Amino acid sequence: MFCPNCNTSVPDGTAFCPTCGVMLTQQPSQQPPQQPYGAYDPNQPNPYGMPYQPPMKWYKFLIYFSLFASGVLNILSGIGVFTAMFSDPDTIRLYDQYAIVQLVDIVNGLISIAVGVLAFYTRSCLAKYRANGPKLLTILYAITAASYLLVVLGILAVVPSANISSHVTSIASSVAFIFINRAYFKKRAHLFIY
Repeated sequence: MFCPNCNTSVPDGTAFCPTCGVMLTQQPSQQPPQQPYGAYDPNQPNPYGMPYQPPMKWYKFLIYFSLFASGVLNILSGIGVFTAMFSDPDTIRLYDQYAIVQLVDIVNGLISIAVGVLAFYTRSCLAKYRANGPKLLTILYAITAASYLLVVLGILAVVPSANISSHVTSIASSVAFIFINRAYFKKRAHLFIY
């Protein structure tokens, strides 16, 4: 190949003439094809060179409100169960008639307090991007579903014809949240590595 400016012989593929410095060939762009806006690929950097960061609104809702509120409400609920056991005359009468209800309330009160503590711990792990945070969230929802199921069984043991639709809805929503959160955090697994 020859330089078009000074006619010096140069090797093929040379970008600039070594004699006169004229650009000899246009180098093709080495940039990969751009993805459409909003496409998710955690392996591709954004225009600023940082890895793709998926939206984190649900994560923020969980750590700033949902898990904190769940922790407080479950602990208060568990304490309320034990307080009613000894001070509410209607509850004491119910326990005298149905011993199974008292057993279910004791177990449910302990589970509520444990779920409250677990909610605070899960919130802490998620906020610190710990790898076990998403797993703890799944366990939290599984325990919540199991506690609702325990309440349903206790109600049906006392009143077989009782309306349990609200409890069944709570069980179904807890199970749904297990799958929703697993899918959500699977896309963000690269963030939870500590």
